Amino acid sequence: MLPAITMRMVAEERKTGTWELLKTSPLKNYQIVVAKYLAALVLLFFSLIPTLVYYFSIVQLGDTIGNIDSAGFFGAYIGLFLVGALFAAVGLFSSCITSNQIVSFVVAVFLSFLLYGGISALAVLASGDLAVLLTGLGTDFHYEQMGRGVIVSENIYYFLGMILSFWFVHGF
Repeated sequence: MLPAITMRMVAEERKTGTWELLKTSPLKNYQIVVAKYLAALVLLFFSLIPTLVYYFSIVQLGDTIGNIDSAGFFGAYIGLFLVGALFAAVGLFSSCITSNQIVSFVVAVFLSFLLYGGISALAVLASGDLAVLLTGLGTDFHYEQMGRGVIVSENIYYFLGMILSFWFVHGF
């Protein structure tokens, strides 16, 4: 969903010529990009809220009411939001490096796939320290840890570091 949302954020602005209009406003480039990123995060947040119905229905329909691993559930929700935030940063990055929204979408999907499953697939082929390094670089490894209900700072730092990396790679 997020590559489709973010594919037009900057690419379409450049293609239609409205990016120059935005650049002449009193806002700096990074303020425009951060505002677009925050808009994607708000849309992500509001798209996750309706799925809380499943949590409450499982709580009420359990054999004993409230018999659910709430820590695991909410850890997975926080992890899902952070994965979405990372994919929004990837989508915004791909939108900034091209002026074609379709190319932006394809690049964002490819990079998101590479981050989530591709690095782990490479880790299976590697051995020793390289396998451990590649496993730690994969997004799915950190998301699965959070899905167990254990939110450690390592996982938060991973997601924040990756998001900031994609922000600064394109140089605003």
